[in-house]
Formats: sequence, structure tokens, C-alpha cells
Amino acid sequence: MPQLDSVSYLSQVFWLIFFFLLFYSIVMYSILPNLYKSIRIRQRKLELLESQKGNMKGEESSILTTFDQSLADSLSQSRKSLENSIVETNLWIHSNLKMINESKLNHPNKIYLESVYELAKEKLAFRKMTQEN
Repeated sequence: MPQLDSVSYLSQVFWLIFFFLLFYSIVMYSILPNLYKSIRIRQRKLELLESQKGNMKGEESSILTTFDQSLADSLSQSRKSLENSIVETNLWIHSNLKMINESKLNHPNKIYLESVYELAKEKLAFRKMTQEN
């Protein structure tokens, strides 16, 4: 077996040390500094996001307050609008009913009242006649 040959030990140890040092130098001078930089950048971003998060909470509360206020204003304005339209509708109905009663139902109403008066006169006359007998 060539791995156990005592003549090639020196060459195997040399290449082992050579590749180990090469790998070590690549890791120490290239990979680890880049990794360290990216970790530091990530930490700074997280700190920045945390500080902005506090600012966002205040902004969120002010936005919610503004939204609630505008919602309350719009609801009160809608309520006033609805009340005004109800009042105007009632006035319109009342004026139209009055106009209809005066123009179109005045004559039939007079006829009805005259017929009720005539019936009342007849009823009174009938009572008088029945009481005399």
C-alpha cells in the first residue's frame, strides 16, 4: 500500500501542510473578513430597523388617530345629511298633501261633508218623528 510506505511519508506530510496552510490562509484572509463584514452590516441594518420601528409606532398611532377622527367626522356629516334629507322630505310631503287637498280633494270633500250633513238632518228628523209617536 502506498499510504504506508515509509519513503513517501515526507512528501505526504509536505503536501498535507501545504494544503492546510493554503486553506487556512484562504479562510483567514478572504472568507472570514467577508463573513465578518456581512454580519456587521446585517447588525447595523437590524439596529436601524429597530430605531425606525420605534418611529413607526408613533407614526402608526398618529395615523390611526387621524383615521378615527376622519371617520367620526364623516359619520357625523352623513348623519346630518340624512337628518336634513328627512326633514326636507317631510316638508315636501306635507306641502304636496296640502296642495292636493286644496286643489283636487276640495270639491269631493265638500260633497262628502254636505252628504254627512244631510244624513244627520234626516236622522234627526227621523228621531223626532219616532219620539212623537
